[in-house]
Amino acid sequence: MKNSFFLVIPAQETRPERLKLFEPKALEQWLFELPTANPSLATRLIQDFITDFNALKMPFQLRLDALELMRPKVLIMEDYLRSRLIRTAFPKEDNDLKILQVLASIEREFTIGYWIVLKELTHRQVSWFQGKSLALALQRCIKGLSSVVVSHFIMGLPIPDWVWIDLHSLFKLSVKSKKDNVKVPDLTNHINKASTPEECYRQVLLLCLSRPTGLLQKEIPLVYSFIESLFPFLDSTHKCNSF
Repeated sequence: MKNSFFLVIPAQETRPERLKLFEPKALEQWLFELPTANPSLATRLIQDFITDFNALKMPFQLRLDALELMRPKVLIMEDYLRSRLIRTAFPKEDNDLKILQVLASIEREFTIGYWIVLKELTHRQVSWFQGKSLALALQRCIKGLSSVVVSHFIMGLPIPDWVWIDLHSLFKLSVKSKKDNVKVPDLTNHINKASTPEECYRQVLLLCLSRPTGLLQKEIPLVYSFIESLFPFLDSTHKCNSF
């Protein structure tokens, strides 16, 4: 997978003096100081922060560590925005579309961060330890694109073709790199504390097969989570050509 159609990496600047902002202690302090009592402001701040973050060149391990530190906060912001979308019935108003734009932007930009790491790792000979980072980046990219799918289903909108193209390509890459069945830890997940790239890929495919357009808005995230609880019962040894 040489390029991504949806996860487009922006032009990156070399500014070593700014890299200190993304070291663990500095980043933890910044995240701690986010105005969580004002979710709208916190959302805008984290959106701008991630966009600037993606536009900087940095060692892949520093980027990956920073992404993992930010991830719990980012997921909270995404859940907050989805909850606002679910509150309102159809037909949706212009304000709902604006919320979706912000949500989709955060989902996309945050996933681009992992894609930058993934692209760097797939263009080099990786060690055993770096192989764990490769599996992590693959799983997070598939999860991030799956979030875009869920958000569009909640709004009753078609999924951009580029999202599906990238999802299929990422899964093929996980198979090619033999990381499709590597368990990746996820402490933010209340259902499974670890999942593989293949399981995450199947999860979003099964959501589509559940006819989400016939579900209530609030049921879509519930069905998506329920599918995840079925992971232990899915047979991952049978490979279908369509996969």
